[in-house]
Amino acid sequence: MRNNQSTFTAEYGYLIDQFDELQDLRWSDLQYLNEYRELKMKKNDGLPIDQNRLDELEEIFKNKIVTSARWNKFQNALVGMQTFIKNEVEEFVLDKQQEITDYTNTKKTEIEATVINAQNSINTSKDNALISIEQKKENIIEYMDSTTAGQIRNDIGIMGELTTTDKSSLVNAINEVNTKEVDLTPIENKIEILNASLSDYMYQTPTIVGSQIQLIKHSDINRIHFKLDSNINGTISISIDGGTTELPLVDIEGNPVTSLDKGFVEVVADANFFILRNKGGLSDSDKQALLDITNEALLNENAIKTNIVNALNDKLESELLPNSAWLDIQNVISGIEIGKKWASGLVTSSSVTETFKFQNGNLDSKTLHSIIVTGLDFDPSTIVAFTTNGYNVTACKLHQKCLSTNEATLGLPVTTTSNGSANRVVDGEYAYMRFGTFKLPAVSSSYEYFWMAFE
Repeated sequence: MRNNQSTFTAEYGYLIDQFDELQDLRWSDLQYLNEYRELKMKKNDGLPIDQNRLDELEEIFKNKIVTSARWNKFQNALVGMQTFIKNEVEEFVLDKQQEITDYTNTKKTEIEATVINAQNSINTSKDNALISIEQKKENIIEYMDSTTAGQIRNDIGIMGELTTTDKSSLVNAINEVNTKEVDLTPIENKIEILNASLSDYMYQTPTIVGSQIQLIKHSDINRIHFKLDSNINGTISISIDGGTTELPLVDIEGNPVTSLDKGFVEVVADANFFILRNKGGLSDSDKQALLDITNEALLNENAIKTNIVNALNDKLESELLPNSAWLDIQNVISGIEIGKKWASGLVTSSSVTETFKFQNGNLDSKTLHSIIVTGLDFDPSTIVAFTTNGYNVTACKLHQKCLSTNEATLGLPVTTTSNGSANRVVDGEYAYMRFGTFKLPAVSSSYEYFWMAFE
């Protein structure tokens, strides 16, 4: 019942409960204890009892036996105390803590400002004192310099300007310099950077995984050199972190590189790809193809050798002669640098004839057939073409070092006639060598020609 509960928080008036002091049971109380217990049990079970007798016994045992009502009242008082502490005391304590913190911070700021002002004042006074001392020292030095001893000191120099730690005497300063170890760390760091850069200029042996080339980049230099022991085909990429990431390899025009011949290679690192450095000349496969053509030319050795010698002399400024040995020609071809584009294929000569004019001194005109090739991705400078039916080779090249000085004919092809003489084609309407295409005179109609074009 409510009157058995605590009044500590009643109506938030925080009334104070009163609890009687408990006492121990006495020997004389035992005679009433069983009776008291029976009456309480009957009352709890709703049986008729002698209420007056129960009231008398409760008066005896009220301070000796803790009843449920009294225990509930005590527990309720504890809960009320918790509520009071939570709602009243805790907030008060927190407010006081914040008040103390704010006060402490304010005083701390005031003290720090006072200390800083004092330090500034001390520093100012110290600086003024040092300036005054330096001025007096300069006055003394100026006076001493005017004496004989001062003149001797000037000849020796100012001891204070020594960069040594010991400035007490010249002897001690010299001894310090002689025993001082020079810090070589900056020089060693420069040497380490230089060695790393030199490592990137050395031809390293890469790890090849499929068409991925794994290299080691030693420095911030963008160029990396490496040596391939075998050809690589496919979409070629380069990794400098052991294969975790990779960037594609492209040529100087930005086209993906899909084949790379064995040998020494140089690439330039970019943010999005690696660029294959163009060394100029023909690739290894280009050299082999040219050697194959040379071997085929043995059927008509004099004309073919003359054409090849002229082409190599014009392109490479070599000093071959028409009667040079094939081994000499092969050695010149082997020395051609890689990097130039080339293409080859089969084409059938036209059935119709056209009039080609040749600058051979008389501007002879000849009625010949023609071969036309398109779809090249470069500007051809040298073309070798011959029929698979056994006719003489027709060799043509872009005019770069022709004996003629007529600028109107510059860029027109030179063709080899059946007698082996080289004649410039004057009429460029019927014969030409341009970017992506070429048209050359042909001996016979509807004959299959094998051709090779070099950039």
